[in-house]
Amino acid sequence: MCGKMIVQIITSLCIAAIANAAYISFINMPAYRMEKRGGALTSKVSHPLKPGQMLLVYGRMNHDTTRMGVNLMRGAELLEEPGAEAVFHLDVRFSEARIIMNTLTQSWGREERVRNPFKKGMDFHLIIRANGDIFEIWANHRRIYKFRMRLPLSSVEYVTVTGDATVKGVSWSGPEPIALPLITEVGGGHFLSGGRFTVYGKPNGGNFEIVLNAKVGGTWGAWGPEELGEGFPFKKDVIFDLTFLNAPESIQVYSFLFLYLSKTNSKMNDNRSIRML
Repeated sequence: MCGKMIVQIITSLCIAAIANAAYISFINMPAYRMEKRGGALTSKVSHPLKPGQMLLVYGRMNHDTTRMGVNLMRGAELLEEPGAEAVFHLDVRFSEARIIMNTLTQSWGREERVRNPFKKGMDFHLIIRANGDIFEIWANHRRIYKFRMRLPLSSVEYVTVTGDATVKGVSWSGPEPIALPLITEVGGGHFLSGGRFTVYGKPNGGNFEIVLNAKVGGTWGAWGPEELGEGFPFKKDVIFDLTFLNAPESIQVYSFLFLYLSKTNSKMNDNRSIRML
């Protein structure tokens, strides 16, 4: 018998994961707010970072890109500003086909390098995960490097994204995996048209299916016909993401930035909460 990840659309939007079928690491809603400063996107970290948190940056590399960087900063937002220190510096260099990682205090430390898996003109998906005293680097859903922290994670004050890329989203996870069941209110009180949220996790089982369905009328309503996704796009012990978008007259589910399935539904604006069971 396979495990199931089931999306139920009722007066609340529900995601049900059969026990131990998937380890749900976090749900984020909405994306992190970034401000433009020159050619950079910056944001202040609202709370001290803790082990277990993940930073997600995703979008599309420009066709003529030469580099793209992500910096976890303290002292100042930008590397060139007085007093700026980089708790973690990640620099994607297409000219060298490498990703360079380092820290900056009064001077730069020792560089660590790994092959660059990103492609010009293509979508990218980058996760920096704080795992104990290690930064795990995940590029396009594959872990490519482990960088041992040299400065305290809790000292990070700013996140800065630079370079030749169109950034579509930047998000932080919470420090702990989600304990199920979970009910959380939708921002603004309703899952309005154009709204979206993303669930991240790691499948523990080996055989799954994804089912999409709608139940209208609350507890006593009737279920509609099930719709199955084509195959199962996830792999055991590999981080996945599912983004749910309330498009006009349908709920669309994206996996790894690609449309995975779509369910027609004319009453999505009535949804008030997200429930994970």
